[in-house]
Amino acid sequence: MAMSIANNQLVSLTFDGLCKDVACDTVIVTGATYGAPNTAQAMACKDATFTVGGSSLGIITSLSLSVDRQLQPRYVTNGTTTLRPDSRNIKVNGTLEIWLDTGAGTMIDAFLGETEKTLGAAFVDPAGNSLAFALPALKFTSGMPDVKGDTSVPVSLNYEAYYDATATSQLTITRTPHA
Repeated sequence: MAMSIANNQLVSLTFDGLCKDVACDTVIVTGATYGAPNTAQAMACKDATFTVGGSSLGIITSLSLSVDRQLQPRYVTNGTTTLRPDSRNIKVNGTLEIWLDTGAGTMIDAFLGETEKTLGAAFVDPAGNSLAFALPALKFTSGMPDVKGDTSVPVSLNYEAYYDATATSQLTITRTPHA
């Protein structure tokens, strides 16, 4: 899974998969009942709120998040499909871009001190449905300011999320439909 959140853009979420014996068909399954199509509007960065360490942070300009299950196919010489794929540890990482401004010091100190932080992103669509992502234990692994002249300075911080025993995951996603 890869998510991209950027200023003044729609939130992008893509999924990849490793499949075995998949046959795609365009014919309606006999006897199946299909629900109404989803008409909810897309979520945009303007609908987002971000928290770091539990405090609201309004200086984030973009966020990327990648979840990699590290699935590896296991082909054999006498078959055309893979056996059950190997699954290694799940890797959750990404990049966070912030303005070097009031509030950025906390994150830069966390990067320099190699201390864990929590990161949250919540979105609400125009219909009132919400989607919240939480990374309960992450560390910033590298950072680079982008200085171009006499304007504001954006800083890109790469991060990696770690397993949190309380949340029992590196990432939680909570969907709340509009009441």
